[in-house]
Amino acid sequence: IRHLLVPVNPVEVERPVSEWIWGGFLLGALGFALHLLVSLCLLKRLARRAKPAVAWLQELVPDLGSTRVLVSDEAKRPFCFGLGAGTIVLPADLVDLRNECRLRVVLLHERAHIDQRHGRARLIAALATPLLYWQPLFWWLTRSLRLDAELVADELASVSMDKRDYALELLELVESTQRARLAGALSMGAFGSRNQFLERMETLLKR
Repeated sequence: IRHLLVPVNPVEVERPVSEWIWGGFLLGALGFALHLLVSLCLLKRLARRAKPAVAWLQELVPDLGSTRVLVSDEAKRPFCFGLGAGTIVLPADLVDLRNECRLRVVLLHERAHIDQRHGRARLIAALATPLLYWQPLFWWLTRSLRLDAELVADELASVSMDKRDYALELLELVESTQRARLAGALSMGAFGSRNQFLERMETLLKR
């Protein structure tokens, strides 16, 4: 009976709990790290399969410099990547002479991201995610940085044109993307939520 009355060491009780916490953290970190690795592999494969942009597309924004422009049948949205001169990827469905003004807006917007080195911030956030994914403040901060980057790109891209025309072209692109998404082709993910996009355009037009 005496051995049943011996007090239990609280450290021995808490130890399994801490092990579960650490195990959960490591499992989550591994999951985010694998997600990052898979994303990088998919991005590399998409870029490898994409085709260089035709001459008239490059001429829409003459001062692209050494920035590479690719056209991809696999891309679901326009985006850019790279830490140096950068690469802009356009969906093949968007590349049409009838979309000349829209393409120019997209190229100016993505080039602004490259000029402002927003890719570095995205890379740092991606590398930090496996370690900080459990922290709500980290997700709030990355979302705020992403929104600020989009606002800066909007401001710089619209310098050479009327801001209302810029906003209308992007709005048309968002609406066409939404229709395509409902049809199973494209995704609205390029612009975040519709409310966030409208907030961006409202901020731009007020400046």
